[in-house]
Amino acid sequence: MATPCQEEILMDILKRLPVRSLLRFKCVSKYWNTLISDPYFKVEQLSHAKHDKNSHKLLTYEFCPKGESTVLPDPESRKVEYRCLGLGYDSTIGDYKILNIDDDVPSQILALKDGRWRNIVKHPLATWNLLDDTPFLPMVHEAFHWIVSIGEYDVIEDRKFSLVSFSISNEVYGEIPLPEQILCPTRIFKFGVSVLNEMLCVHSTSVSESEGAYKFWVMKEYGVKESWNVLFTIYDPRVCEMQPIYWFADGKLLYWFRDARSQSRETVFRTSCGPFVPFPHSDYFRGIAFTESLISPKSLIY
Repeated sequence: MATPCQEEILMDILKRLPVRSLLRFKCVSKYWNTLISDPYFKVEQLSHAKHDKNSHKLLTYEFCPKGESTVLPDPESRKVEYRCLGLGYDSTIGDYKILNIDDDVPSQILALKDGRWRNIVKHPLATWNLLDDTPFLPMVHEAFHWIVSIGEYDVIEDRKFSLVSFSISNEVYGEIPLPEQILCPTRIFKFGVSVLNEMLCVHSTSVSESEGAYKFWVMKEYGVKESWNVLFTIYDPRVCEMQPIYWFADGKLLYWFRDARSQSRETVFRTSCGPFVPFPHSDYFRGIAFTESLISPKSLIY
């Protein structure tokens, strides 16, 4: 049996290793198996991995090109509906929650341990949720974020936008001030919200017959309007859809990109400073950055 000092040193070494190696090392001895399986160690490993750039991975996945897929319907209504989902951890109750946002039906929230969906009230001012360029609801400061339109979206002069937040613990709406350039309705085609390096980010795409423009904003200080900064702007007639995936240590950003002039939904991964590089042999690839963890979602629902 190791002394407390030896155990602390061993944990500090082990938490720096890849998850696959840790799973193998559980076979070294009963002591190592107990240590690596301990909930405290799992949290320590995840906390270290979040801040270790070498622990971050890129998961690429592909939609079935023939439209063949397996869909899990709502077990009660038997209906299948597309919604924008957000997954986050509620530290006040020690549970994960899933938020479903939909314009056609009431939005819902699910606590995994409870296992039941609950309807939530719609944002009081929103007339439309702008989710086309937000594949999932990003979470920062224990709140989900997305952009909504206020007023008549089809009438350019009447377009108004708001970046709303939804607290995962209190389950109440808030509002994050947007930069004036985004509030201006001229030629904005799409909006998206993301969280990179634990900072709230917003991007916009505007398209005309001869030009496409993509702008990327970063909120340096959460909730402070004056802290919005334009990180960069890309002018390219091909820009139709760009979604940020990962922020490298050297300042470059990795994007998923779709060419506006392509006849197919050509998948491209590029950096903000590099060339467009099509992903080989597929029009349906997407990507998401993730951090490996020993914590299994199964442990949250049993």
